[in-house]
Amino acid sequence: MRPTLFEEMGFAKIDQHRAERCGSPEAVFCEGKTPEQVAQIVQKMNEGSHNILATRADAETFAAVKKSDPRRCRNVCGGQKDGFGSGIS
Repeated sequence: MRPTLFEEMGFAKIDQHRAERCGSPEAVFCEGKTPEQVAQIVQKMNEGSHNILATRADAETFAAVKKSDPRRCRNVCGGQKDGFGSGIS
C-alpha cells in the first residue's frame, strides 16, 4: 500500500511529498484563509522540515505565523512586504 501523499486539515490539503517529487516546496495560498489557519498549516509543514512558500500573505497573516514560529519568517522580494522562509538566513 502506498503512503498517503496528502494530509487533510479540513481547510487545507498539504502535499507532504511535493519537494521530493517536484524539487520545489509546497505553497500555501493564503488568500481566503484566516491568519490562524495559515499558522496551523505552517506548523504542520514544519513537522516535516519543509521549506514553505506562502503566497498572497498579508501583514496580519505574517504576524500570526511569526508569532507561532519566528524562525520560519523572513522578508521576501517581489514587491511583497513579508513572507515565510525555511529558517534563519
